[in-house]
Amino acid sequence: MFDRYNREIRGMRISITQKCNLRCFYCHNEGQKKSGMEMSSKEIERIVGIGKRIGIRKLKITGGEPLLRNDVVEIVEKASKYMDEVSMTTNGILLDKYAIVLKNAGLGRVNVSLDSLNPEIYRYITGVSRLQSVITGIKTAGEIMPVKINTVVMKDVNENEIENMIKFANENNVTLQLIEIETDKKHAGNGFYRKYHHDLQDIENGLKEKAL
Repeated sequence: MFDRYNREIRGMRISITQKCNLRCFYCHNEGQKKSGMEMSSKEIERIVGIGKRIGIRKLKITGGEPLLRNDVVEIVEKASKYMDEVSMTTNGILLDKYAIVLKNAGLGRVNVSLDSLNPEIYRYITGVSRLQSVITGIKTAGEIMPVKINTVVMKDVNENEIENMIKFANENNVTLQLIEIETDKKHAGNGFYRKYHHDLQDIENGLKEKAL
C-alpha cells in the first residue's frame, strides 16, 4: 500500500481507548473518564490482521492512555503475532507495573510523554502529582526495551528544562524527542498558539552556542 506521494506505508496506529488519567491543558481529551465506544480485543486483532494482509508491518498502540485498559496485555500479545514490531505511547504512570509483562507479551518499544522533571511544573501541565511514577516507569522499561521520551516544548512553561531533559535521557540510556506546538496558517494567530509556541530552532541554536 502506498500514499499519494508513492511512499510505501508500513505502519499504522490504533487508539484503543480515549480514557486518560491526566488532564494536560494542551490535550483536547484532557482528563476524559468515559471511554465511549471502545473496540474489543477481537476487533483490534481483526484490524491488525487486515493490516498485515495489505503490507502493514509495524503497529503503534495509543490512546488516551492505553495502560488503562484491563486487556492491554492481551491486545499486545495478539497484535505481536501479526506485526514485526508493536510499540506503544503512554504517559508512563502505570508503566512500572506493566513494563515486564508487556515486554513478555511482545511489546518492542515504548514512547513516554514527559514534559517536565520539575514536580510543580509537571503538576501544572498534567493536573496530577505523579512525576515519580513516570520516572520509575521509564527506568524500569529502559532496562528491557528501547524507550523514547516525547517532550512538548512550551514557552514560559518548560523551555528552560531542555538541558535537564537531555541529561536525564543520557543518564537513563533513552531517546529524547522534542515536540514543537504546531498549527496551520489559519490558526497561527490564536491565543493558545501565541502563548505557548516555542521555536525549536531557538533551542538548537542555544545548545550549539553552549557546545562551542
